[in-house]
Amino acid sequence: MCNPVLLGLADAVLGPNCARFQLNIGHLLQRGPGAGDQWLHRDEAVWSDVPKPSPELQLASVIAFVDFTRANGATRVVPGSHRWPDRQLSPFEQMTSGRQPTEDDIAYAEMPAGSAVVYTGGTIHGGGANSTDIARRGAHLSYCLGWLRTEENNYLSVPADVAATLPRQAQAVLGYAVHDSAPRGGGYLGMVRMQDPVELLARGEL
Repeated sequence: MCNPVLLGLADAVLGPNCARFQLNIGHLLQRGPGAGDQWLHRDEAVWSDVPKPSPELQLASVIAFVDFTRANGATRVVPGSHRWPDRQLSPFEQMTSGRQPTEDDIAYAEMPAGSAVVYTGGTIHGGGANSTDIARRGAHLSYCLGWLRTEENNYLSVPADVAATLPRQAQAVLGYAVHDSAPRGGGYLGMVRMQDPVELLARGEL
């Protein structure tokens, strides 16, 4: 979650449009033997109510725990699809009347264990089919603008008593730090009793 390369990329992509980015979701992935292709989609569709055009809302990654090959279900990615005109349509319109990827548009994120494929929330992608007899295991970590509702409720999945044991940077990435937009002409989001929750955690008051 606090890998410096991932955080650096998130800061470069998301930082211009928020005072602080946050973890959107982090979970393990397994595509077992016989798994078919996942439908191709854009992760940012979970925020379909955000008016278009919009800035980049999300930066995502799939991290390989085993070697990813086309045969075992390497993530399929459509490079450049975050710039397609149909990205300005609703998710339903994208599926029904938008540009549909062809096989020639698709790249396969084949990579050795320990590597990652990183893409924006507007990029079309999906897990591949696993035609081998070995599970393809990995992790998915995505970050989003600090003023968005996260896909997973990190305050419940990592409650305050657990968050208090984590490094301050992890607390902030999980959303336990105020999103302070005052210097940008905005206000505060996520305060507790008019205080920054990360400071309350440090003092054992949360």
